[in-house]
Amino acid sequence: MKRSRFFCENCHHEVRPNAKVCPHCGRFFEAVRCPICSYVGEGRDFIRGCPNCGYAGGSADRDEGFEQVDYPVRARRPRAQTPVWVWPLAIGILLVVFLGLVLVYLRM
Repeated sequence: MKRSRFFCENCHHEVRPNAKVCPHCGRFFEAVRCPICSYVGEGRDFIRGCPNCGYAGGSADRDEGFEQVDYPVRARRPRAQTPVWVWPLAIGILLVVFLGLVLVYLRM
C-alpha cells in the first residue's frame, strides 16, 4: 500500500500529514489539496489517498504528494463606533417627543 506524502505549498518540503504548521517555513495549514483533482479537505481525510479521485501520492524518490495549503481568512470589517454625540441627541429627541405628547394629552 502506498503511503500518502504531504508537502508544504509554500516551501515544498515534506511535512507530517497532521501538521498544522510547516516546520521549515512556519506557514500555517488550514487544508490539504490534491494535486490531481484539486479536492480540498482536512489532512486526516487524505491518509489513504484523495477521497475524491483516489490519488495516493508519487513514488518515494519523487517530490509529488498532497500539498498543505493556507487559505487566507477573510478579514472582518471593523465595526464602526458610534460617535459620542449620537446618544445625547437621540435621548433629547425622545424627551422632546415625550413631552409634546404629554402636553397634547393634558390639553384634551
